[in-house]
Order: sequence, then C-alpha cells, then structure tokens
Amino acid sequence: MAFAFVLGLLCLLGQLARAQTLGPIITIPIEKVRELYRSTNESGTRLTCGVRLYGEWPVYLNYTNRSSYSIFTPGLQSTASPQSSAPRGGRFRFGTYFNGIDTFNFNANCPTEIGNTLPDWYVEVRRRGPSASFTALPFPPEPGRFEFKSTSTDPEGEPVLENWNMGDGSTRDGASLIHRYTQPGNFPVALTVTDTDVLTNRATRIIAVPAPKPIVSIRLLNKHSGNRIEPGEEFTARVTVSVTDDGVGALSNLAFTTTPLLVPGHLHDPRCPAAAQHWRSAARRARLSSTGACAPIPTAPGSLPLSQPACAVRTPSAGRSAPRARRRRGKSRRSSSALSNARSRSC
Repeated sequence: MAFAFVLGLLCLLGQLARAQTLGPIITIPIEKVRELYRSTNESGTRLTCGVRLYGEWPVYLNYTNRSSYSIFTPGLQSTASPQSSAPRGGRFRFGTYFNGIDTFNFNANCPTEIGNTLPDWYVEVRRRGPSASFTALPFPPEPGRFEFKSTSTDPEGEPVLENWNMGDGSTRDGASLIHRYTQPGNFPVALTVTDTDVLTNRATRIIAVPAPKPIVSIRLLNKHSGNRIEPGEEFTARVTVSVTDDGVGALSNLAFTTTPLLVPGHLHDPRCPAAAQHWRSAARRARLSSTGACAPIPTAPGSLPLSQPACAVRTPSAGRSAPRARRRRGKSRRSSSALSNARSRSC
C-alpha cells in the first residue's frame, strides 16, 4: 500500500510540483554552555550564585525553523525547548537547570561545574530535495513562442540543474529559455531540477498553443443590379477564407456546413410585385418556409431552387392573415393598399 501511495504522488500533474525526495541525515553536536551567575538582594544581606547549563547548536544552512530538527539530550530529564526559529547563521538555544547556592556568607564558594557527566547531546536534520516551479509567458511578436523561467528553490540554498521537456518531443537545459511551437495544441511542459545530493523534483503544466482563426466572407456574383435573383435563376457565390495572425499552423480540411439559406430583404420576383415591399419589411434576413414562385426553399448551400409557380406566398411573420380583398366583377386589379398589407395573396 505504501508503494501505491508513493506512485500516486509521483503521477500528479498540473501546476503542483511532485513530492520532494528526502536526502541524507546530518548530525550536529549540541554544545553545553555553562554560564556563571552571582547576585545579592536589595538589602545586601544575601548572596545568590552558581552556574546554569544551556544547550546550543548552529543553524544548518537555510534550516531556520525549529521543526526541521530532532533533538537528542540523553541524561536530561527535562524537555529541551529552544526558540521556534533562528536566523540564517544564528544559533538555537535552550536552558536546562542550574547549580547554585543562596547564603548569607559572602565568602562562600559558588559552584562552577555542572553537567560534566552527561552524555553528548546532538540534533539531526534531514536534507531535503529541491522544489521545482516555473513561469511560462507568451513571447511576442511571433505566435507560438513562449518564455520559460525556472523559479525553483533548494532548501540548502545550493544550485540546481534544470532540464525541460517541452511536450513536443524536444528537450532543453538551463534556468530560462525561449521555445517556439510550430503546431497548435496542448503541450505538457515538465521541468525537472536536480540538486547536489542528486535529489530531483518535477513540476508540470499545460501550455495551450492556439490555431489561427478562419475569417470567411461570401460575395454573391450575378448579372443583375442590387444583387437581384430571378426565379429559377442559377447564381454563383464567391467564398473567401483567410486566417488571423495570432495562431500557429495552417488551415486544412476545410468543411462548409449550412443551415437553410437566409433570404435577403431585396429578393424580387417580377410576377409578385405586390410582395416586394413585404419582403423588405418582414422577411429581411428571416428564414422563409413557404411554397410558390415567390417563396424559394433552399435545399443545399449555394442554390436557390424555386418550385413551380403556385402564387401562394407565406412568410414566417406570426399573426392573423388579412382577409382577401373582394373580387370585382370583370376586374383583376386590386388596391395597392390591400396588396401591401396582405399576408397571403394570389399572384
């Protein structure tokens, strides 16, 4: 189970660095420091004197926190309690006990010896491996270029060696570098650092390299002014595809998909002149669902197939249909106002 736990830690990806590897144990002797003391009371009638015993050891490199050390004080019944931290180059210190007298005899011999028979004291500190981390920022103006900088640290303050796996099959060395990706995609970049104890640590992050974005424009090519399309007429559309300059790679395998064609407001059918104004006002950029010479039903990109004239016009406008105008005997002309307001009209 312990092996599975360690393996699970080593497989962690992302911004988190891998678990640090522990190094060798360093043993540091604790120095026994004896300090004499001597004082009298305020009235000058009593003498207090003797010797106190302290334990001290120097801070090991950058291990300035008390929790980094294991303290061993054989023969000492009390628990050593040094300060919680000490500066780099400083010393940890803790007190133990004293040997002294309190007397009215100012000629008394004050004790000067303490702890001479105690075994040696010492602390242990385990060296730790480095901690890997890095930054990655785009490096303009060329797209796909990134600047990588190692921000790794070592507990002992010693130099580390950096090795990069760029995620695209290439490797690099050094504390900082500039790398260019030639294809878009997501690349897992890994930085491995090694210290003087040959302890290693690795950090991984995903670098997203964008592809260029397509820009598509469509131009209608026909022989009529105003982009007019006649019923049953075949027409040509010119499609222009370009790309932005903020991505990497080239466009390939372009595929055009379409929804039912949007009929522009200037569609004109000379056989249904009364409906022209209606197309401009109600059907502009609307999807038509109707039949007849005035109602093209697109079925494929780049075509406007027209069914046989049935002269029945229906637009997607919701609402109640206007009543048909009364037919006048012997006359087929209808009023312009009725035609302009008609929702369903015979051609």
